[in-house]
Amino acid sequence: MTASQITQKVTRSGGGMRRWMFLTPYWSDIDGQRFLTRFVLFFTPLAGCHVTRIHMADDQRKWPHDHSATFWSWKLGAYAEDVYADPGDLTQVRHVRHRRFGIHRLRWTQAHSITHVSPHLVTVLFLGPRRNNSNYWTPDGRQGLGMKMDEEWS
Repeated sequence: MTASQITQKVTRSGGGMRRWMFLTPYWSDIDGQRFLTRFVLFFTPLAGCHVTRIHMADDQRKWPHDHSATFWSWKLGAYAEDVYADPGDLTQVRHVRHRRFGIHRLRWTQAHSITHVSPHLVTVLFLGPRRNNSNYWTPDGRQGLGMKMDEEWS
């Protein structure tokens, strides 16, 4: 099963994040609508820092997604998300609201889905070392997102 079969159509600049990126613009659309615009200051297998404008929630996608690394997010704006801790039980979900100027952490072992964003939301992400491929969490198990860095990671 491919990501296009389990979610809305996601289009990413250059196919997605690459293993190594420096001073690079990046974007992601969901069904033709801009989801995020990102400027990657640096992104390596050991760490990264991105400035991201999140334009809309991503909860119209059917399944939550995880990230390849634990990250800390400092928000210039507010948003809410559903956070999942067990890929084997998607009924266990915690809804979290993040305030403006707050900092929070999402572990690489968790998945999430953004449910609400304030207008003009900008986040600064600080990423730790990459631990795995990025995936959607589905009832049938983890399904890859089809990111270029994941192809290079494998």
